[in-house]
Amino acid sequence: MKEINFYFPLSIVYDGDYNYIGNMFAAKHYQEEILKKFDKFYCYEDMTEYFDDGELKEKIHGIFWNIVVIKEELVGKVVVLIDDNQNLSKDEIEEIKDFIEGQNSDGLGEGFEQKEIKTHDGELIHVSFWDTDNYWANGDYKIYTEEEFERIN
Repeated sequence: MKEINFYFPLSIVYDGDYNYIGNMFAAKHYQEEILKKFDKFYCYEDMTEYFDDGELKEKIHGIFWNIVVIKEELVGKVVVLIDDNQNLSKDEIEEIKDFIEGQNSDGLGEGFEQKEIKTHDGELIHVSFWDTDNYWANGDYKIYTEEEFERIN
């Protein structure tokens, strides 16, 4: 199997009013609690069954969400598994990005976002797979392929 990786920003919020805190702070101070809560909530469920496209879906053998730390920042990661001898076209990559955005905005991400995470210093935080600051400020929400993500980091 070959992995195709996609990355996207997360929102880390605390306080009942959803005051935003930076990902770098959260990655350094709350990483263990966030990753533990995600592991407990998600358990690496394959999301392929929710993918609608018939022909493209036949190429896909697994779609898995994760949270990773890259350069001291928490980011969302989706791994798509395809056969070693398969390649994805630009249009297929865009279809997968659209699927990820849909799941992040009102599917998987929304469910996880509702789960409070109690930190070692007593804060209650939430992690959202939907970065509303980027979406509402710029009218755009970016999901990057691994190559695109490496260029901006």
